[in-house]
Amino acid sequence: MEQMQRELDAVTESIADPAKNDATLTSLGRMLAGAGASQGGEPKNMAEIPAAEQAGHKLAFRRALVVLARDIAEVELLVIDGKNAEAAAMFEKKIVPQRDAGHEKFGGDDDHDGPHAPKPGGEPK
Repeated sequence: MEQMQRELDAVTESIADPAKNDATLTSLGRMLAGAGASQGGEPKNMAEIPAAEQAGHKLAFRRALVVLARDIAEVELLVIDGKNAEAAAMFEKKIVPQRDAGHEKFGGDDDHDGPHAPKPGGEPK
């Protein structure tokens, strides 16, 4: 997931500039691959979940990653279509909040740096 954060930061820096589309698309592709690769894993906070609720929690984790992958793919299509302003707005509106919500629900690293690193209290910078 650290790779996902690095790519999120890279996309944030490049997505609005059509001249940087190659870099943006590379980072979005890496984010999409990371979301897909994580689907078979377990949430970081699985040990804190009661045994009777773990199967449901794991499915919720997988579902959140599938939704994330879908939204990343939609952003990628906007970039491919040259709609960088729309892509940037969607990225900010959907992808960044999903990261924060996922970390809160499933456990995650809040010690990352970058333009969207959460401040104390959970709000992005």
